[in-house]
Amino acid sequence: MVHDILRIELGWSMRASTRAAQKIPDEWEALCLAAHARITFDVRIKTIKHPCLLVNGDQGGFSLLPSGKKTWAERGAKQITVHGHDEKRQMTMLVASSCSGELLPFQTVWGGKRADSLPSPAADGWEEAEALGFKHAHGDTRHWSSRQSMKEWIQEVVIPYHSRMCSKYNFAPEERMILLLDVWPVHIAKTSEEDFLPWLKATYPWILPRFIPGGC
Repeated sequence: MVHDILRIELGWSMRASTRAAQKIPDEWEALCLAAHARITFDVRIKTIKHPCLLVNGDQGGFSLLPSGKKTWAERGAKQITVHGHDEKRQMTMLVASSCSGELLPFQTVWGGKRADSLPSPAADGWEEAEALGFKHAHGDTRHWSSRQSMKEWIQEVVIPYHSRMCSKYNFAPEERMILLLDVWPVHIAKTSEEDFLPWLKATYPWILPRFIPGGC
C-alpha cells in the first residue's frame, strides 16, 4: 500500500505546520452566560414569537485552491514544506441559520470591484445556486465582508427570509427578530451613520442585533 511505502520504505510520517491557537478570555463562562441571559430577556420580554426569528450568522474564509496544512516528510525533519500553502486567493462565505433549523441562502464575498470579480453566470452550478437564493458581493479592499456587503446581505437574504417566515406563521410584517453576530469590527462599528450597526437600527429597528462576546 502507498501508506506502507511512505511509512516503512521512505520513513515518512504525516506532519503539520503549526500556529498558536486563539486564546479565549479567562472569564469566558461568565461572558457567555451573560450573553445567553440577554437573549433570554429579549425572547421573553420583547416577545420573539418563534425560533425561526432568532438567526445566527457568521463568516468563514475559503481558499480557491485548497492545499491543506499537512504533507508527508521524513521523520524528524525540522523544516516542512507544504506546496501551495502560500496560495492566498480566497473568498468569504456568510452562512446563517435560525433556531428552528432553517438555513438561509449563502452570501459569498469577493475581492475586486468589477463585475468580473464575482462568479460568472457560466460557472458550473450557477443555476442551482441561483435557485437556492445565493448572493454574491464585493468586499472592501479584499475578500472580507464590508459594511456594504453586510447591508446587501440584510436586504437580499435576511429580509426575504423574514418575510417568508412572517407569511408562513401569519406574523406582522415587522415582527421582531434577533440577529446574532460576532464582534467583527464591521458588525459593531458605529462612528458614522453609514456604518452597519447604526444603519441597521435606523432602517430595520425591529431587527435586534446581539453579539457573541469577543474570543468566545
